Amino acid sequence: MAVFVLGAGATRGASFVSPTDNPCLPPLDADFYAQLQRIQNKKHKSTIDTVIQDTVELFGVNFNVTMETVFTTLEHTERMIQTTGENRDFKRSEINAKKENLKQAIAATLEEALCAGGQHEGTECVHHRRLVEAMKESEEVISFNYDCLIDETLHRLRLALARPRFPHRF
Repeated sequence: MAVFVLGAGATRGASFVSPTDNPCLPPLDADFYAQLQRIQNKKHKSTIDTVIQDTVELFGVNFNVTMETVFTTLEHTERMIQTTGENRDFKRSEINAKKENLKQAIAATLEEALCAGGQHEGTECVHHRRLVEAMKESEEVISFNYDCLIDETLHRLRLALARPRFPHRF
C-alpha cells in the first residue's frame, strides 16, 4: 500500500495553471493577498475590498501577513472577547463578519484560479488525472491543499473506473 502526499501548493503545478492566461494563481498561504488582488471577475470586487479593509483595520496599512495569520488572529480575538466581554476594540459580531468575509475571499480566489473566474465548473489537471489512473485501489492520497482538485479527480475517475463495463447487446 502506498500513500501519496500532496503538499500545500501542489495545485500551482497543475497542468492548467498559466499566469499568462489567468494572472490569479491557486493561492498559497503567503501570497493569498496578492492572488486576491488579481481576481478579474467584477462580481467579487466588494468582497476583495472588504477583506483588504478588514485586514488593514487589524494590521495597519502596510500589512504583511498571511491568510492563516489573519484567521488565527480572528479566532484568538473571538476567544478573547468571549473571555473578557465586548468592551474591547471589536465586537464579536464584527469578528465573525471578518471571518466570513475572509472565507468568501478564499472561495473567490479559488473560483478565479480553478474555474476561470466562474466561467466553467472546474478545470481538470492532466497530472492529477494520471496520478489517480496509476493508483491501485488500496492506495490513498493525503492533501494539504486549500482546494479540492485532487478530491474531485479521485471522485470523478474512481466512479468511472468502478462502473461495470458490459458489452452492448442489441
